[in-house]
Amino acid sequence: MPDEKTFHMTPDEFRRHGHEVVDWIADYYAGIESYPVLSRAEPGQFARVVAIASPSEGRAFRCDSW
Repeated sequence: MPDEKTFHMTPDEFRRHGHEVVDWIADYYAGIESYPVLSRAEPGQFARVVAIASPSEGRAFRCDSW
């Protein structure tokens, strides 16, 4: 069944994404002094933008979209 759709990552995909996450965390820590200590969000701001239902289709795994 080579045409069967799978939702699992291959070991190579998992490794690549894992490295991307570690790089993102390292970059975050390298510039942590430039981030504000307190949130600048207004009360209820996130509740208005968070989806009520899960998306019907997945999206690409990319650290730069965080």
